[in-house]
Amino acid sequence: CGADYVKIEKKFPRNFDKIQAFERCAAFDGDADRLVYFYRDASNEFVLIDGDKIAALFAKYITEQVTGAGLSDVFMVSVIQTDYANGNSTKFLRDKMGVHVCCVATGIKNLQKEAVKYDIAVYFEANGHGTVYFSPRFYDILRTIIIHKDVDQTIQIKRLLYFSKLLNTVVGDAMTDLLAVEMILKHYDWTVENWNNMYKELPNVQKKLRVINRSMFQMNADETCVKLRKLQGVIDTIVSKYTDGRSFVRPSGTEDVVRIYAEAATKRDAEAIANEVEVVVAEYCV
Repeated sequence: CGADYVKIEKKFPRNFDKIQAFERCAAFDGDADRLVYFYRDASNEFVLIDGDKIAALFAKYITEQVTGAGLSDVFMVSVIQTDYANGNSTKFLRDKMGVHVCCVATGIKNLQKEAVKYDIAVYFEANGHGTVYFSPRFYDILRTIIIHKDVDQTIQIKRLLYFSKLLNTVVGDAMTDLLAVEMILKHYDWTVENWNNMYKELPNVQKKLRVINRSMFQMNADETCVKLRKLQGVIDTIVSKYTDGRSFVRPSGTEDVVRIYAEAATKRDAEAIANEVEVVVAEYCV
């Protein structure tokens, strides 16, 4: 479907091959719970903006409003990710923005379960499925203090309230996420390129390998093989050879397929990791 094709293949979908440079485009999936953006850059190359950058944009806007309202000591903004999140997105959120970042097992239900532990939690999978959770305490506090704050603080508090009402905070909703993105870009007067330049992603590669029995690949929350420990050791050795190397394998939930994720400082290295991991996974399946 649309969003998955754009995310995985990193190609323009049908009928989008003639878009102008920097024209902002969006893709939903079939049931409209995933959202990704894409555009053509000045070099005529395809550029993807996935769930990681949507989360970063939302986190930036929210933290600025929280700080401006003088509520940094009242609310902690948290971002919930999975291991599919790009390594540089995690570094940007944690090191540049100072946001609390938590990583959970793949699956939107796992992100939702973690999100409810916080007053404000931005949670997105890299595939574009996600939203922002606002706790009952968040609403109670804002409604209590809004009439006692000065004009500037009142504006920022209202922005937080209105933003929370714009989103579908119960489940990922591509349409409301898109409206929220467009609102924030308008707020900052940003182009799609400005948004993309928040941080530079590490090149990554995703592959899938058909296997006879996917249950062999039992993973823990850190996407580490717990059943095939020797395989995990080989994967660790492979990634250690590359700068910013990272890789994991994960069984599909619906078919006898193992998905391979690899990232590194360069595209060539990411591809090399993915290819090496694919070979060793195939050997363990024989």
